[in-house]
Amino acid sequence: MAQQTRVSDAMAEPKPALRILLRAHLALGILTAIYGNAAYGGNIPMWPPHFVLKGVLIGIFLGQAVSAGLWTGLSNDAASRRFGRGFMAAALIWALALTSIRDWLNVGAWIVFLIWFVIPWAAIALAASTLRGRGIRCLANEGRSSDMPPEGIQFSLRQLASMVALCAVLFGLVRGFKSTGGTLTLVSVIALLGAFAIIFSVQALACLWAALGAGDWIRRIWVPSSFALGWALLLAFAFGGYPLHYMQFGIIAFECLTLVIASLLAVRFAGYRIVRQAVDDPLTENRVETRNGKWDPRKLA
Repeated sequence: MAQQTRVSDAMAEPKPALRILLRAHLALGILTAIYGNAAYGGNIPMWPPHFVLKGVLIGIFLGQAVSAGLWTGLSNDAASRRFGRGFMAAALIWALALTSIRDWLNVGAWIVFLIWFVIPWAAIALAASTLRGRGIRCLANEGRSSDMPPEGIQFSLRQLASMVALCAVLFGLVRGFKSTGGTLTLVSVIALLGAFAIIFSVQALACLWAALGAGDWIRRIWVPSSFALGWALLLAFAFGGYPLHYMQFGIIAFECLTLVIASLLAVRFAGYRIVRQAVDDPLTENRVETRNGKWDPRKLA
């Protein structure tokens, strides 16, 4: 009979690398806010130029919001604790972003940054929690991953139909936002909320699959990269379609993708993988099957 290991035991003591990663994210957010605040306040020369700098700041904070959403959904703490800490992280990112552009009293900036950072965090946290409810866990893998078989991308007809429907909804939301001229009206805010929730949930899960799945992450990286390029072009078109928009959204997408993938690869190199847990057997709740003390590759995502 296969040996079994409790999930709670596997993550009871996070590895030092994960604590370092958390502190690095906190330091990056604070330093980014300080630099942006000084540049917009005229205390130091603004470099890069305003339009580019704003994209740089948004890209960094967005990458942190995406990472926080994944952590909220897949952490092995109780749901109330996960979402409580995750909300505090999202609120901190939102506050640091406002600090970076020195725009604390602008209600419009409050709404825009809520859409950019808090809504993606919430959507990603809910999407990752759905995976958790289906038995997906992020657990320490003490065995080598070299014996894990390579996996191709496979889709069922239902999944393909869902993707087509999702794309149709996304294009409809973007079209609705573009029809408002990019102004903050009720219609444009609702359209942006829906579009951002879809875009960044898919982006986060694609990064998770590429970086922490059982296969070779180098062979999978094209999936989140292609999606990031796609949503950058789509949002640049929705916000006006001028060359500066494409440059700014390209910067945002590249920075967000780089930061999320780098964070997940740090988790991967610390020995963690995405594991599929059997959920239909009540006796194996909170457990993952192993073979000879190593994770069973058949149970890996």
